[in-house]
Amino acid sequence: RTWRSRKAYRLLLDDQHQKKNRAAAIRIQTAFRGRKTRNAFALLVEYQRRGRNEAAAIRFQIAFRRWRSRKVYDLLLEHQHQKQNRAAAIRIQTAFRGWMGRNTYLLLSVERSKRRDQ
Repeated sequence: RTWRSRKAYRLLLDDQHQKKNRAAAIRIQTAFRGRKTRNAFALLVEYQRRGRNEAAAIRFQIAFRRWRSRKVYDLLLEHQHQKQNRAAAIRIQTAFRGWMGRNTYLLLSVERSKRRDQ
């Protein structure tokens, strides 16, 4: 009988001891997690400090890419406008040449008719 009571008492003590150990482990873990989060925040602040220079460089690169793409696009538009202007000039010239040709034909036919009449 006594060994059973001793065993039960030992189990009770072990259970209480385990509860205390669990509570202590939880306290240690929360303290460690707090330290971990504080360190993470400090790292975040440090990255932000470093990131300002990097962010400025990235902004400069983005602005340069935007300027370069705009310049290329403007050159492309200018080339397209030149093509369109060339095409329009050719149309105008062909129309003018056609008019000149018709006009000269009329003038020649008038001169021919005058010669015939004379």
